[in-house]
Amino acid sequence: MTRFFFFLFLFALSACYPEREEDAPVEPTPDVPQNNENESLNTDAGPMRFTDAGHAPETLPPTDAGTVFSTAPVDAGAPLVSNDGGLACPPGFQLSSSETACVDVDECQTDNGGCAQECENVAGSFYCACSAGYVLLSDGVNCDDRDECATNNGGCDETCTNLEGSFECSCGGGRYLNEDGLTCQTQIETARSIAIEKGVGDIALSLDPDDIYEQGSYGDVTFLEAFRLALETFMTDGTDDYSPLQWVAYGGGDASDLVAHMNRSDTTIYLLPDRERLSPDAWYPPENGESITDHWIFFMTGDVQLTALFWALVPRNGADPFNYGFD
Repeated sequence: MTRFFFFLFLFALSACYPEREEDAPVEPTPDVPQNNENESLNTDAGPMRFTDAGHAPETLPPTDAGTVFSTAPVDAGAPLVSNDGGLACPPGFQLSSSETACVDVDECQTDNGGCAQECENVAGSFYCACSAGYVLLSDGVNCDDRDECATNNGGCDETCTNLEGSFECSCGGGRYLNEDGLTCQTQIETARSIAIEKGVGDIALSLDPDDIYEQGSYGDVTFLEAFRLALETFMTDGTDDYSPLQWVAYGGGDASDLVAHMNRSDTTIYLLPDRERLSPDAWYPPENGESITDHWIFFMTGDVQLTALFWALVPRNGADPFNYGFD
């Protein structure tokens, strides 16, 4: 009886778990992209932007405009793809008319960029600047006057006066502002500098400051302008038969010889004073009777080769200077 129930148990067990066949090897399924009617490609996302070697946009090189952006930079001026699929450019750039690239926006064309004085456009941005004599304030927009006199006295020898956007130097005590606008000399010191410039620095100067001052109000030509013109007409104008050039030529000399004769301490150039002669030999009036009120009048005499008296006359109305001499 017991054996009967044992075999009955084995029969039931075999019915529940039939014998398994040997598992067949499973071939790998090809990795084919799945695409069906329910899963179409996203074709509405706008133009796709790919990078070389699979780099993420934030690792792309910056634009050649040299501007640093807070967003991901672009390469070769290409527009960015915005989150909504549209095209966009970094700050300071705008889409080209073809909407295929980013081009610079000139911010200075609109209200001067907000700058108080000068606006300078750069690729992707702009900056404000100030004219000479002004400094840019910390707001980067407005300008304020620069006080040039606060630094090294503006370079002035004596007095520096600050002006709006500029400055000026001045001299006191009878001194004269030189052509550099910075240094001071007396007018006689400056006349000496002119003589040196002309190659006759050793010539003696008989120039009275009072005469220079008194005659300065007679016309528009200044003393220093007249002194320069007087030297030049002596050295270059041989129109008159008794001019210095002609006088030296009689002895076989030329212009270089004249300069050598003038560049001596025993050759003197004088300014004719506007006062009565103190004695018959104090000074000579011009041979042709020209007036001091109408001319700056200089005369020169010198060594054995320049023993004559030579006149240089500079009209105070700006007409051409001239010279003549007599023995």
